[in-house]
Amino acid sequence: MGQLAPGGDADGLTLEHVAQQAAVAAGFAAGGVDLGLAVGAVFALDSADGTQGSGYYATSNDAAITVLSLTAAKEVPITTEFALPMFGQYIVNPETERSFLLFGISL
Repeated sequence: MGQLAPGGDADGLTLEHVAQQAAVAAGFAAGGVDLGLAVGAVFALDSADGTQGSGYYATSNDAAITVLSLTAAKEVPITTEFALPMFGQYIVNPETERSFLLFGISL
């Protein structure tokens, strides 16, 4: 996506079309695993040109929950001197009925 600037840019986007978003996250540990939960939402916008909504994240022009996620992270011991930090995350967008499963490592 291009850079947003007052009055628009080469993509034809203006500041009036930026989705307003909010997110809440909480982290805790259980059984030696770091866990995180998050909920995110977008809110309907009434822009100056009369268009509404945030169709990039949602299927309607209304406010919607667009992110529900659960993250788990743990350092897996490889040797007595080295542990490999690993994580997994499951993300659901209930508004678009899409989900994502991520796995990763940090070096």
